[in-house]
Amino acid sequence: MALAEEWRDRGYYVIFQEDYVVLFPRGSGNCYKTLVDEGKWMRHDDEFEEPWVKFEPSKKEKTNFEEIATKCYCFSLGGGICDYCSGEKLPSD
Repeated sequence: MALAEEWRDRGYYVIFQEDYVVLFPRGSGNCYKTLVDEGKWMRHDDEFEEPWVKFEPSKKEKTNFEEIATKCYCFSLGGGICDYCSGEKLPSD
């Protein structure tokens, strides 16, 4: 089982967008996503295996993820997800 904090320790921002959880890398690397599926996403701790899917974000998505990353304060929470990564606030807020 991989919680958001564990994914952050592996170098990803954990961003919730609509029905998906997106693993957006700090620095460079691949993006991965899977359905939230009522929290079942946490059962899958290997981004290289299904149900995680590697994807190339559109220019608009990448810009949005980068803006969220600049506002993210998850790392200072110790656990949990900040308002930007959870989708409760937009980066422009």
